[in-house]
Amino acid sequence: MWKNKLYEIISEYWNKITTIGIFLFVMIMVITVKTYMNYSTIIQEIARVKTDIEQINEEIAYSENFYKAYLDSEYAPYFLAHKNNTLFYNEMIIRFNEPYDDKNTNADKEPENTKKDTITSYTWVTTMTPQQSRQHFIKSKINK
Repeated sequence: MWKNKLYEIISEYWNKITTIGIFLFVMIMVITVKTYMNYSTIIQEIARVKTDIEQINEEIAYSENFYKAYLDSEYAPYFLAHKNNTLFYNEMIIRFNEPYDDKNTNADKEPENTKKDTITSYTWVTTMTPQQSRQHFIKSKINK
């Protein structure tokens, strides 16, 4: 008796039951995909954190094993000053000037000697203090 009643209810609401079943199936699939994406994101973040930890450990090892000994050495002020472009007493900047040719004043023609990477194309060498070098740089920028 109850089986017949159940069969009648199922056959009467069959369209609604299948619609609800399909909806639940789609929702479970969406939840499954979101869960898998969260899982893969967590795995990627764990790998990124591991590489960050390795990089930080390498930086710490560098600072403890090399950089500290470098800063404690007697040559540290010398190297740090040159790293910051500071010159010591009796040090000068050497500047190489290019030769000026009055014959090739026409801008359309290219000069015959275009090899600027060789030291032989320079005519003279001057020594300048840092202040003179800065003044020359500023004057060359103003004249352009």
